Amino acid sequence: MGHNASRQDGPPPNCTDHELAHDLLLVWHGVVLAVGLPLNAVALAVFACLLARANQAVVYLANLAACDLLFTLALPFRLYFYAAGDWPFGDALCQAAGSLFQINLSGSCLFLAAINTDRCLALAYPLRFRHLRRPPVARRTCAAIWAAIVLGSVPVALAHDTSLCLGEGGRRERRCFEGFSDRAWRRELLPLVGAQFLLGFLLPLVVVLGCSGRVLWALRGR
Repeated sequence: MGHNASRQDGPPPNCTDHELAHDLLLVWHGVVLAVGLPLNAVALAVFACLLARANQAVVYLANLAACDLLFTLALPFRLYFYAAGDWPFGDALCQAAGSLFQINLSGSCLFLAAINTDRCLALAYPLRFRHLRRPPVARRTCAAIWAAIVLGSVPVALAHDTSLCLGEGGRRERRCFEGFSDRAWRRELLPLVGAQFLLGFLLPLVVVLGCSGRVLWALRGR
């Protein structure tokens, strides 16, 4: 897209020192991988066995587990980058890793919003909206969420090409997830971040809070 250091004319710039951030992210993502990969794999296997006779809650939970599992599959590449300070895997995997991060971030929030909406309908409107609390409806809802988050991740993936910079001793280092210019942030990344924040975080948060408040109100009235 022409915004990273590797796309600029002339010699690459010096690498920005992100050693502390890399060390912290290495520890954090290592813990997430060690805990999240087996737990989400087991959860997804259990939900898969139950899907044939599952209710709508299991459908939502299975899709949430699948979304989280996809994110953990990209973590080994991130861990290598944070440990070595270099990205040898090329643009395609850099874009895929950035895309999976965005899919997980937005997908987790949207699936949690769907779970809370289902719970709200069950407790606050048990008869009025029971036609919406069926597995076919849940599957269509999950399909729509997957379509939205995958399409929304495409611009993010395109923005995650690698950048080239000079490290210690003049060593050329390839970076992923960083090295964006100020121009790229203003013209490309900031609008993407804003849209993802509004649609992938703020909107689901409002839904979760609204559903939780309605459930509490319904329980108090009983």
